[in-house]
Amino acid sequence: MNAPSARGLFRATGKKSKPVVQRSLDGSYEKVEHLERETEDFYPTPPEPTRALLHAEIERLRDFRTIAEPAAGDGAMVREMEALGLDVFASDLVDRGFGAVIKNFYDFALETFPSYAIVTNPPFNECNSRDGKGRWIWHALETLQVEYMALLMNWSWPGAGGHERLWAQHPPARVYLMRWKIDFTGQGAPPMLNAWFVWDVKHKGAPPQDNEREIRAKLARIGVGPGKTFNFKELPVEHKLELALGMKEGQRKVDEAVANVGKTINGWRVSGLPGDSAHYNGDWLKRAVAAQAGIYGNDPEEATYPFTRVDSDGQTLDGSKHNYTLTFPAGQLPPVNSFWSLTMYDGKSQLLIENPINRYLINSPMLPAMKTNADGSLTLHIQNKSPGADKEANWLPAPDGPIYLVMRLYWPKTTPPSVLPAGEGTWAPPGIVVSS
Repeated sequence: MNAPSARGLFRATGKKSKPVVQRSLDGSYEKVEHLERETEDFYPTPPEPTRALLHAEIERLRDFRTIAEPAAGDGAMVREMEALGLDVFASDLVDRGFGAVIKNFYDFALETFPSYAIVTNPPFNECNSRDGKGRWIWHALETLQVEYMALLMNWSWPGAGGHERLWAQHPPARVYLMRWKIDFTGQGAPPMLNAWFVWDVKHKGAPPQDNEREIRAKLARIGVGPGKTFNFKELPVEHKLELALGMKEGQRKVDEAVANVGKTINGWRVSGLPGDSAHYNGDWLKRAVAAQAGIYGNDPEEATYPFTRVDSDGQTLDGSKHNYTLTFPAGQLPPVNSFWSLTMYDGKSQLLIENPINRYLINSPMLPAMKTNADGSLTLHIQNKSPGADKEANWLPAPDGPIYLVMRLYWPKTTPPSVLPAGEGTWAPPGIVVSS
């Protein structure tokens, strides 16, 4: 049996999401400030993400006699794998009535773990750098020495600091970005992208394309490439100097290209930058610009990503100096078939910022809980401090310093008004203006 094709985008869940529209048993909707999550509560993984992974990885998974699911929950993933004839060992820390072995993942040792492969939706707090220091992943890869591991996690997980040693010693072999909306809770929690991160000892890297052979040969001369080791500390002083100067000049070129990519529209840079290998066609600067502006980008027909660091007058956005607003006129929200979002990042690190309401983006599923103006337009308040209780539903918290904003339009419409062709479309993102 072949694994069914599936696509998915998942909604992240935590202790609370504020505010949220809740669906009642009678089918009606009401706005609530947050959804409480009990200490040992869990949200079952819908079937679509597991089916998506199995569709892509089933032949590799069949190399293993048994697949381990150490966070089995109610057995949702286990059932999908068993339906394709895979033998699955299920365990969990808490008995959820599925019949899994009740055992702490950290109590498994190399001699007692029943598989060389893991597929699961792991406890995220144990995988991030802030809380768990990634110890769940370290335990799987180093203590249990698994040969294969597929973890469903927030797609921005690689961008979090603190995992440098993990990335250096155990980089994932493959990443599958989930793209369509699935609600873990069934209650309309704010959507965030998730992805499958796959570690695989058999992965040897993609074969070189014809237009990559020259650059690969150059990199191999300094020890960069498959089977080679690059150790900066062991280089002669003159080589260290040349590499450092080259890196500095290369970064300058990338920064300059990012600032000028695509077309400027109301302060936003709009381009069709991301794509596949054929799209870049050996243009390494173009690839570097795409990675720095927003790694894991889709091609424009799947998603278009206007981004900005400046207001409509071209002045640098800075949450320590000004408050800002962004207003979508009535009937002129981003034209998409799927959904849109506006995400706030720190202008220096390009990472998400901590804020008192734990809100990092505003997106279309949040619209029912937001306030519109008398003329039907929608104004977002972009600032470091709360704009006041009456406007907080429309508040996107900003850092106390430089701001970097990215708009994501998933599956943009192709008929007018449309953002396509990127930079030449009939719809334009409105400019950000100083409010105070």
